[in-house]
Amino acid sequence: MKILTIDIGGSGEEIPRKFESGPRLTAKKRVVGVKVITKDWNYDVVSLGYSGPVLRSRPVLAPHNLGGGWVGFDYQRAFGKPVKIINDAAMQALGSYKKGKMLFLGLGTGLGTCMVVDGIVEPMELGKVLAQHIIPELESKSEPKLGHDSSTNNLIRRYRKQREIAL
Repeated sequence: MKILTIDIGGSGEEIPRKFESGPRLTAKKRVVGVKVITKDWNYDVVSLGYSGPVLRSRPVLAPHNLGGGWVGFDYQRAFGKPVKIINDAAMQALGSYKKGKMLFLGLGTGLGTCMVVDGIVEPMELGKVLAQHIIPELESKSEPKLGHDSSTNNLIRRYRKQREIAL
C-alpha cells in the first residue's frame, strides 16, 4: 500500500513538492494543490497531519493560520481516496517514536505537543494553554508574575521590550 503523507504547515506544505500556504489557503485549495503537485505519484490512501485538534479523523477547530473550510470538509471525497487525519504534532511524534514514553515538542508555526506512552498517542495543546496564561501579562506594563518559570518571565519581558521599540 502506498501512502501519501501530508503535514499541513504554516508556511508551506511539508512534502518534497511544496506550494504556498497561509491565511488564504482553504481546505479545498489545499486538496486541489496537492493533487496537482502529486499528479505523477501513485498512492492508495492519504494520511493528513492537521494543525489543530482532531477527533475521529475529523478536524474540530479551524487552524488560526490558514483560510477557512477545514472543519466539516469531506477530505475523502475531495481526494477520491481513503483519508485518515491526525494532529500534526502526533503525526511527527509517531514518526520518531520507538517504544516506552515520549514527550514530543514541535517548534513550527506554533508549539505542537504530543505524549506517546506504550504506543498510545495523546496530542496536547500546551502552546495554547501557555498563551492563555500569559497574554494578559504581555499587554500589561507591570512585572511578570513570580509564579512563572524564568524562561516565561524572560519571554514576557522580551516581548514587551520589542513592543516598546515598535511603538
